[in-house]
Amino acid sequence: QQQQQQQQQQQQQNNNNTTTTQQDTMAKTVSVIACNGYIGSHITLCLLQKGYNVKGSVRCAADDAKVAWLKNLEGKGSLTVVGEVDPSKEDSLDKVIAGTEWCVIAAGINDPAYPEWPEEMVKLTTNVMNSCKKNEVKAVVLLTSTGTTNPPSGEPEFKREDEHFSDPDLQRNQKKYASCAKTLAERTAFQMGEESNIRVSAICPSAVLGPRLSGENPNDFVVRLLTGERKWEKCPNGSMSFIHVSDLAALHVAALENENAKGRFFGVCENSLHFEDVAKILKDNWPTLEAPPPLEGERVRVTHFDFTKQKTLGVKCRPTSEVLKQYVEYMISTGFLKKE
Repeated sequence: QQQQQQQQQQQQQNNNNTTTTQQDTMAKTVSVIACNGYIGSHITLCLLQKGYNVKGSVRCAADDAKVAWLKNLEGKGSLTVVGEVDPSKEDSLDKVIAGTEWCVIAAGINDPAYPEWPEEMVKLTTNVMNSCKKNEVKAVVLLTSTGTTNPPSGEPEFKREDEHFSDPDLQRNQKKYASCAKTLAERTAFQMGEESNIRVSAICPSAVLGPRLSGENPNDFVVRLLTGERKWEKCPNGSMSFIHVSDLAALHVAALENENAKGRFFGVCENSLHFEDVAKILKDNWPTLEAPPPLEGERVRVTHFDFTKQKTLGVKCRPTSEVLKQYVEYMISTGFLKKE
């Protein structure tokens, strides 16, 4: 309980980084599809702390012990957990979306190798958008991925949200089902938004790090490196983009609040970081990490992003070095990493 309160206080501090203007916040109710997910729960908390009322959907019963921790999310707004919502069934969604002005779609499927994911994400997105149209929702923000921004022609000098798009057929052929699903979900949401006069934005992250509000243990590649479960026999000659989960949540809320926000926004904090530098930062903060041997040969160029559009949302994201440092500190504070 104390740990959760500390995390919420930290997020309240993070929310102060936003410069968007709120108007009549308390009058607005926002629906969050999958409010119990890792990112969905942080979006829910961010909304509550900014004074919005939230109707959040979960697939299980609202009083199921698995989601009891949602009651601990505190803020100036109120949270209503709506249970037994199956986004694959359109008639299941009205009970959470009815009476809300904005909607966040934070739902997905956990298995990235799941071949049916693209079709299921399109169906889910279609159902949510239809319910939003029926219930006169004004704005929708969709959680997607930088995997939707990889043009088949190769990586550009600077990635731009409104210029560079992935090919879902190519992604499917390469068995990149998660990326394919996000690409098709974006297309669906934007098309239906245009047809229904709903303002639609998509936030596109890559690696997301930070506290689990549910109290569950994290299991991402950074954790596996720190615990020794995964070892790099040699350093991968590639790079990764990061963001703190609280900053990602703030981007979603800012996209709702900004009436001019439309289309895609990168959900990364900086240009990507080479894996050799990732290992160095992690070892600086967790000395027992077995860092890989120095890279042989020339480094590949890291991915560069044009952040012009993201900056219009007014969210100041912490740098990658701070994201990694805070993640190690979080895992030490929870006892997941134990100092010798």
